Amino acid sequence: MKLKKVLTVLFTTMMLLTMSSSVFAADVSPKISGIGDTKETAITLIPHSQYNLFLSNSTDQDWYSWTNNTGGDVSSAGYLNQGNVNHRVGFMIKYANGYESDMLYAMNKPNHSVTWLGFIIPNGATVYLVVEQVGEFKNEGYHLLFFGFPMD
Repeated sequence: MKLKKVLTVLFTTMMLLTMSSSVFAADVSPKISGIGDTKETAITLIPHSQYNLFLSNSTDQDWYSWTNNTGGDVSSAGYLNQGNVNHRVGFMIKYANGYESDMLYAMNKPNHSVTWLGFIIPNGATVYLVVEQVGEFKNEGYHLLFFGFPMD
């Protein structure tokens, strides 16, 4: 009988301690941006690879970067398949001398896609791509393909 009472008290105490929530449980930490949410945290592109992501809200952006260290100029191409969502893809180049271009946007095509071809990336330059949603927000993913072809 004494063992039963001790086990009951231990079990009850354990349940009270594990089930109670702390009064200090509120999250007061500053919002930390995720991977690829800014140019500084851009996801490094690997040419000829596919990226499957989604935007989490109407103001979210996904940033990608690729540095041309091939020894020559590269012509880039790519494709964004966006399902029933209206995305746009922007490009900017940071040249080896530190100069940065303005943002240029690829033209949307029919069938819910964005394509680009012949975007030249000089040797030593870094290209930044940004994917953002335009219009009504829909929580659907996208597929991004990035290609780089040497210009020999």
